[in-house]
Amino acid sequence: MLGVTNESPRQVCGTRYKESVDALNKLKHEIAQHTNHQLTFHEIHEMHADGKRVLLFQIPAAINGVPTEWRGRVYEQLRAKAMAGRQGNIEGLTREATTFYDHVADLAFGPDGVPAQHQPAMKKLMSRIVELLQDTIGILDFWKKPIEVKKLRGQIATELLLTNLPQIVEKHERLAVEIAKLAEKRHDELTK
Repeated sequence: MLGVTNESPRQVCGTRYKESVDALNKLKHEIAQHTNHQLTFHEIHEMHADGKRVLLFQIPAAINGVPTEWRGRVYEQLRAKAMAGRQGNIEGLTREATTFYDHVADLAFGPDGVPAQHQPAMKKLMSRIVELLQDTIGILDFWKKPIEVKKLRGQIATELLLTNLPQIVEKHERLAVEIAKLAEKRHDELTK
């Protein structure tokens, strides 16, 4: 669903995403091109509430026993792997920084991993981000405070942009969301 806020209570805010019917049809085609089994939306419903545009994406059920892939990657498996955390640390990183390093490396650099020349910058970035998370999320009911969560995602996105690593900069918005999701799930570990 697009055009509503992410945080509860959800409110209609409107969206300008893919405003033409042709653009929405191209989106359905692109989704089919990049998912296994050419899965795409059954339908994209465009509605208006309070004079603001809302898009609803009708998603088909997954094929039983077959994870849905996007461009060959199973994101839910990546997130589960990140949640479990690595058993050992990457040299120079804490366990938490190592967990976030692995997750961001999978999402940004893919199966080949972080090139050697980018590893020092990635280590520095993950240390800064984990420090930012630990300094920020310790307040009571942090994840129930939408303004604070949005502010944190903005700070994470800024840190990602400042790295000047092309793979990170290109995906900084998505990475900021994924880092925040992982931080919420690892809240207890981060605030120990």
